[in-house]
Amino acid sequence: PVLSTNGTLITKEVARQIKQAGFVYVGISLDGTQATNDMFRQNKGAFLNALSGIRYCRDAGIKVGLRFTLTKFNFRDLPQIFDLIEEESIERFCLYHLVYTGRGKTLKRSDISSRERKKTLELIWQKTLDFSKKGLNTEILTVDNHADGVWIYLKLKKENPLRAQEVLELLKIQGGNSTGSKIGAVDNLGDVYPDQFWRNHCLGNIQDKKFSAIWLDGKESFLNDLRNRKVLLGGRCRGCDFLSICNGNFRARAESFFGDPWAHDPGCYLTDKEIRGEHKVPSSSGCAGVNT
Repeated sequence: PVLSTNGTLITKEVARQIKQAGFVYVGISLDGTQATNDMFRQNKGAFLNALSGIRYCRDAGIKVGLRFTLTKFNFRDLPQIFDLIEEESIERFCLYHLVYTGRGKTLKRSDISSRERKKTLELIWQKTLDFSKKGLNTEILTVDNHADGVWIYLKLKKENPLRAQEVLELLKIQGGNSTGSKIGAVDNLGDVYPDQFWRNHCLGNIQDKKFSAIWLDGKESFLNDLRNRKVLLGGRCRGCDFLSICNGNFRARAESFFGDPWAHDPGCYLTDKEIRGEHKVPSSSGCAGVNT
């Protein structure tokens, strides 16, 4: 079991109890430097309390990670966040792209631009290389935007074509967004959803029917559509060269933004030139000897 928390209530004793309960990982959210984080959370002291929570978990022998959601208010704080990760020997950094659902729906105008997103990814790339050169073993992940996989592949294709082919095969195995197939969500009332962002599509309740029966119900049209979405996708997603490694990205974000679950994902920051025609994805038969 893993725990996701803002970390502000984790004391030394609470960290000990988390360890005793069997949690193997704790992800703690910080959404910027001290001033930015406390402003965003409207809670003076939230940053320092969360940082204490990180330290208490680490001292208790629990793997701990830092979680950060990109917005226009905090993306410029990333260099300092990377410094903090290094100083505190934090083992994992999860950087989340904003999904416009739930309370995130009110923040969609706070999302960063495509240009800012690419500059941010370049920074993450360089910081990851720096960490590697220093022998630091921090895992660095970007989350909730499968265009990142395409971006990494295209960048490697220019800089290291052999490695790019290996990465492409790994991305194909992963298959992109898996909402409604490999990922589902059950809330505190037992209601089942295609993923944690899609609370307006309830599939059933585990108090009435087993999860397996709900999840494997061949008559559930919305789940079937999600699992066979490629033929339904429209907008920029239709005809994209990279559907095999993106799978149409976040459908919940598309529905929230356009009112259509099959419209293109507005979170995709790749240009038309990057996703169509100019960069054909090689077939698997053209790759040999790749260790995955």
